[in-house]
Amino acid sequence: MKLLLCITFNLFIFSTVFCQQKCGTMDALNYGHQNEAFKKETLQNLKDYVGNNYRNKVNPGEVYTIPCVVHVVWRVQSENISDQFIYDGLAVLNEDFRKLNKIEEVKSEFQSLIADSEIEFCLANVDPNGNPTTGINRVKTSIRNLAEDYGENKIKFTNDGGTDAWPTDQYLNIWVGNISTDGLLGYAQFPNSGSRLTDGIVLDDRSFGRAGGNDAIEDDGTTSHEVGHWLGLFHIWGDDDGCEEYGPPECICEGSDGIQDTNNSGGSARGCRKDSYSCDSPDMIQNFMDYSNCSAFFTPNQVNVMRSNLRPGGFRDGLSQSGKCADLIPNDVAITKINFPAFDEIICTRNFKPAITIANNGTDTLKKVIFKMKLSTGVEEEYTWEGALNFAQYENIELGEMISSAGSKNIEISVVSVNDVLDENKTNHTLNNDFYIEPQSADNLPLNEDFESNWPNNNWFNASTDDNLEFLITDEVTHFGENCLLLQNYNNELVGATDEIISKNLNIASYTNAKLRFFYAYTNIDENSIDELVVLLTPDCGVHFDTLFYAKGKNLATTSAQTDYFSPVASEWDRVVIDLAEYENLKFANFHFKFISGLGNNFYLDDISIFGKDAIVDVVDFENEILTVYPNPFENNFIIDLPKNEIKNTLSKITIFDAAGKVVYTKEHSFKNNSLNINSIQSKGIYYLHISANEKHFINKIIKL
Repeated sequence: MKLLLCITFNLFIFSTVFCQQKCGTMDALNYGHQNEAFKKETLQNLKDYVGNNYRNKVNPGEVYTIPCVVHVVWRVQSENISDQFIYDGLAVLNEDFRKLNKIEEVKSEFQSLIADSEIEFCLANVDPNGNPTTGINRVKTSIRNLAEDYGENKIKFTNDGGTDAWPTDQYLNIWVGNISTDGLLGYAQFPNSGSRLTDGIVLDDRSFGRAGGNDAIEDDGTTSHEVGHWLGLFHIWGDDDGCEEYGPPECICEGSDGIQDTNNSGGSARGCRKDSYSCDSPDMIQNFMDYSNCSAFFTPNQVNVMRSNLRPGGFRDGLSQSGKCADLIPNDVAITKINFPAFDEIICTRNFKPAITIANNGTDTLKKVIFKMKLSTGVEEEYTWEGALNFAQYENIELGEMISSAGSKNIEISVVSVNDVLDENKTNHTLNNDFYIEPQSADNLPLNEDFESNWPNNNWFNASTDDNLEFLITDEVTHFGENCLLLQNYNNELVGATDEIISKNLNIASYTNAKLRFFYAYTNIDENSIDELVVLLTPDCGVHFDTLFYAKGKNLATTSAQTDYFSPVASEWDRVVIDLAEYENLKFANFHFKFISGLGNNFYLDDISIFGKDAIVDVVDFENEILTVYPNPFENNFIIDLPKNEIKNTLSKITIFDAAGKVVYTKEHSFKNNSLNINSIQSKGIYYLHISANEKHFINKIIKL
């Protein structure tokens, strides 16, 4: 038999003995009460409560049912115990408390003291928010051993690597994790002896389940032992451990659990020595509040103490009436949240699609739901969802499109039917939100941005979540012209920080054959670089997004990795062209360029253009092509010269855009001669000259002084 080191305390004695298993309840009580006087007072109050209540029967015949939530806090998969182990653990707990276990194996002299506690335990099926739950909460942790300082209760706090308790006046919180320090199998918090935030029991992942089901369990009475503490019971030997290792004869026998029908004992039991005898009486080693590996029963006086804590006015009053183990019905869907439009949200378009979260509260698989959407203006729509949702599963769904006028609105979303029958629970299937519609205007295309003027500007604005970085103008390098955007990501040690620029509102439908084009340059530092670039389109001011472009790490890089500060040369820029044909009817949109940091090098962005009708071509310098523009910059007029004959005598279309994309000049012209003089540009600034002829396209930037 495996013997594990057992450390037990009382207020005055620290002794070390060897025992089959270790309960850390007294250790935790001592740890949580560092002030000696307060510790003694707390312990005395607990013992007084036992002494005042062990004789009193509490509502015999009434079954108290306690809702439980099991928090499985695991680091490696072996600690992530199965649902079946949890079901087995609750079944064993119920068998033990209802006298349905192997009571025939209890010694004959104790058979008359085996009591049915009339206390039962259920896995909660309603969470603290009123939503369905399996009663099992799984949380992954990075902590190797959650009991190195178990008195600190790290397993019970999310910020410490565990998970926070559900309301302890509504649930018995059972934390399960790796707490196997010095053979520790579990510990509990006595009633009214500590913070509500830590109330509950903690079990090692190897001690919860059923012996024979969980191979690590020799005896499956640990859970009942710790729940006994949680309901006010002490160890039956009174935590004095005054016997020799295999005593008697030298038993101090001064400690007591305060209960009359549990024989006093000189110390904790080991193994299953049913003939153990101390303090002038047979040891009740099969009592759940001893340490044997054949525990099997509670006594009537112990039951009285436990039930006294559950009765009205008791320290655990109300648990059995919390309603967290509700009677389930077959068809029950809950609308748990209206995600869009959220309460008091301002939406920027008249047409929108509401979005909700639903949960299956019923025992039948949820396959079909018909929803009704109703606006305060009287507009009503229905939407049918189909899928497969099991009990306590959730799903986010988007409903059908609605259209409304501007102003203050209220939307009500309700359930019409579930699986082609009426919803049998009408208390959870209707929600409503107030919101506002403030339609925004959108500018027509084209959009041309070369970052040669002020930044941010009327076309784009910064939207960074990283306090250290944002997109800035630089004139150190450029794809074309004098400036480009730079994100100085070199030496940025943050991973996951987001920096982005967002376009003004644009009317994609104003052009046919619209395309987005941009140039960028980036490189990794090494194989660990995982920076990301995402280009997104949103039709509703950021509620929904479509991904137009995505690249990460080596797939984003435009050249080989560099450990030095990256400044690209001309050959290290990449061009991206995105067809926007599927958005040809979209009258409102914003574009997002989002960079997500990941230990790489600098990122550069330049010459973002959205054109239509004619194919997008690169911005080129006519100096080495078939056209020449001079003077450039110009004051009054400029000349387009054709030193070669590729488009001579061909009808050409000449268009000039300002920096905002507005057409300021358009003309069809046949280059019969070798040049054309244009003097109709009035205002100073940057312009784009676009010539199409013979299925060829030429674009150049021109500047009027």
